[in-house]
Amino acid sequence: MRRAAVIVFAGLCLMFAIIEYWNFTGFCYTQARWLSDADLIRHAIQYNLQKQPKGAWCYRLRLRRGVSRAKWQLLRNFST
Repeated sequence: MRRAAVIVFAGLCLMFAIIEYWNFTGFCYTQARWLSDADLIRHAIQYNLQKQPKGAWCYRLRLRRGVSRAKWQLLRNFST
């Protein structure tokens, strides 16, 4: 019984090590292939653009430079 538990534990550790190795080497589970550096960068940019709300750069600009309300409205209309 003890030997079986050790074998199961070793198997689980091996599976965990393989999965972690794949994670750190850029393996994509949905596409079942390794992604190149260009693919990883492209996906990161797409993800970032989808998550950023519209007009966020205008809001940061307003906070940084103290843009007046009228200019803020103009910038907001321009960005959408």
